[in-house]
Amino acid sequence: MTISDVAIEAIRWYFVLSALAWLMYPFVFHALPGLPDRGLSLIRPLGLLFAALLPWWLSALSPIPYSTPLIIAIPAALALAAWFYALRSGEIIHVIRAQRTRLIVYELMTVLLFIGYVAFRSFNPNIQHTEKPMELAFLTTLQHTHSLPPADPWFLGHSINYYYLGYLLMALPARLAHIAPSHAYNLALATLFATATVAAMGTAINFIRCWGTPSISRQTLTGFLAAMFLVGVGNLYTPLKFIEHPLRTLHAGWWQGVGWNASRIIVDAPTVHTINEFPSFSFILGDLHPHILAYPMFIASIAVGLSLAYGGRRLECLLPTAVLAGLLGASLYATNSWDMPPALLLAVAGILIATIGWSWRQRALPLAVLIISAILTVLPFQLHYTAAVGLQGNEIPASIRSIPILGRIIKTIGIVTWPRTSTREIFTVHGLFFVIALLFLVPIALPVLQRIERNDRILAAAGIGCFLVSVFIRFPGFFWFIGPLVVIFITVVAGTFDAPRRYLLTVFGTAFLFLSVTELVFLEDAFGDRMNTVFKLYFQVWAIFAVSCAVALPIAITRIGKRYSRLLATAAVVPIAIIILGAALYPPISAYRWTNGFSHFSGIDGISYLHEGAPDEVAAINWLTAHGSSNDHLLEAPGCSYGEDGVMPDNLFSMATGMQTPLGWQFHEYQWRLGDPDISSEIAQRKADVATIYNQPLSADARRLLDEYDITYIIDGPIEQNGYGSQCDGGAPYSAQGLQQLGSIGWPLVFQSGDVKIYQRP
Repeated sequence: MTISDVAIEAIRWYFVLSALAWLMYPFVFHALPGLPDRGLSLIRPLGLLFAALLPWWLSALSPIPYSTPLIIAIPAALALAAWFYALRSGEIIHVIRAQRTRLIVYELMTVLLFIGYVAFRSFNPNIQHTEKPMELAFLTTLQHTHSLPPADPWFLGHSINYYYLGYLLMALPARLAHIAPSHAYNLALATLFATATVAAMGTAINFIRCWGTPSISRQTLTGFLAAMFLVGVGNLYTPLKFIEHPLRTLHAGWWQGVGWNASRIIVDAPTVHTINEFPSFSFILGDLHPHILAYPMFIASIAVGLSLAYGGRRLECLLPTAVLAGLLGASLYATNSWDMPPALLLAVAGILIATIGWSWRQRALPLAVLIISAILTVLPFQLHYTAAVGLQGNEIPASIRSIPILGRIIKTIGIVTWPRTSTREIFTVHGLFFVIALLFLVPIALPVLQRIERNDRILAAAGIGCFLVSVFIRFPGFFWFIGPLVVIFITVVAGTFDAPRRYLLTVFGTAFLFLSVTELVFLEDAFGDRMNTVFKLYFQVWAIFAVSCAVALPIAITRIGKRYSRLLATAAVVPIAIIILGAALYPPISAYRWTNGFSHFSGIDGISYLHEGAPDEVAAINWLTAHGSSNDHLLEAPGCSYGEDGVMPDNLFSMATGMQTPLGWQFHEYQWRLGDPDISSEIAQRKADVATIYNQPLSADARRLLDEYDITYIIDGPIEQNGYGSQCDGGAPYSAQGLQQLGSIGWPLVFQSGDVKIYQRP
């Protein structure tokens, strides 16, 4: 691709995305009366969600096809009615005019961040390694689907049993702008990068504006810090390695150096590395995974909680935001379920803060609206989804498993019994944010604690005792996570604060709450450890800290300067600035190594690397795309999770076309189907069925299986001819030499390029 090709596609994508978002802005405006900017920084993540929800809801719960006319007509009709009402009242125009400078800044920042990220991805756009092939398969399927829930491209006959709403949202502009999925993949990443960063900036600025009447310079600094903390820094692994070995840190490859290893800090056992991703790592790696797809919406949930807390004293203001909070929490569940608990927790906290002094009967209405909105929104997903968590064997006695609710909890929640996160690991990952949080929280919490217990010696003894207990029981998180959580809880409950201050404390408390959770329990999944629990909750905590610390740092430094002296404030700024600069080493070093020094411009086609390494396969993909449809079924060798053959990812053809195949990445399908043993038990049988067809294509069994799976196309490529069955689970490799005789039973050879052949059902 040339630069002009990339620019044209990026402009088309961005125009459709922006049009959808702005069409839905009246809904965002009226749902966020408590935000000073009325949601101007959240236009794209929330606007796109509003545009997609009703078509998704209708198609998933009725026979109505998920067609392009449907996804155009419904948002258009809603926008026409909403803008007609908004323009008649005149309020929305007044707000936009009053905040036009802020709007211009948000729009300009979104464009610049989008362009910058597209330029970055153009130097290594490859959808290769990690889980990228899986993510492209889902995006391709959602872009071409005409029915919901969407079909699983790697488990023919079943729908996707995974969080797919984020892929649906990103497939929407791709579908309307007519952009190929392998290109849309990288444009989606650019959109998420830009909108998450602007959402963090806007949320932090809204915080500081609710706090008082800050100067423009204070607002600018707060917004800059939020963006910096979100995507401009990494954890402290990189500066520590740089101090230890400067040249080695700079010159090591991405996978061998800090690029990859900065995300694998916490080690539970010699062979069990947890995942400690953070945004700059994730956006450089470029996995279009649910935790990334949900990020702008998750950050928006922090702002929604602020709107509830700050602007919800009147019921007519509280209820629209409660509806949005429920809708957003449920949408996060269908996008990345881990994000739902903190999002709903922040919403409930916002309602409780806004209604201090109300009776519980009065509080029941907004809380009920929140719950009902969430339940109704999640129906299209929940009715077709089986959670893939919980122990499936006889690890727990049947008498306990059968207890309602309690049995399910015991099966689903595991207890951390191995050595927990060390203090070194804690500060390597969270050190920057911990320093800022303590600098902000201690002066606020200490007066409240002193009012409760007037003896400072007792307070000091309690702190020292907590530390000694954490050392004795070898549980550093008891002091660093649970200790601050308890202090924040007491401060919020016993202190006398206005709504913005109380809510900011609650946001900090939410971060420490979920950090504490990772030290105590984990979600039982296919891995049987806390790898994914740490991964997902740490990623949310990073966003919470990025916003809250951006607000807290200027406040804390200003407080020190006023109470003590400017010299002391400067003394506090200098070490924090040094830590920030050290953490900021990660993005440039990692990005430079990821792109091999920005040495080769490739464009945004994520499978362009296959043109050189697998040209015959690319030709076959193009033929299938031109002649087939998303309703066709193809047969290819069942792939291994993360498997590759040379440059080719396993299950390449179903990945690139979205066509269903009997069995794709086997361990991933096992993970997704873990909650339904009847379906997961099909995996082994399907692998055997595919082997039967390839080894004995003319047999009666093979012909029966071809009819049962309703196969349209049979792929005969190097993998099918040479076999790779032993790589996954010890199965014997097979050969597809007999496919040459398919013509004798009416399956003509319709495509051939090099060693790649395609046979088609007559």
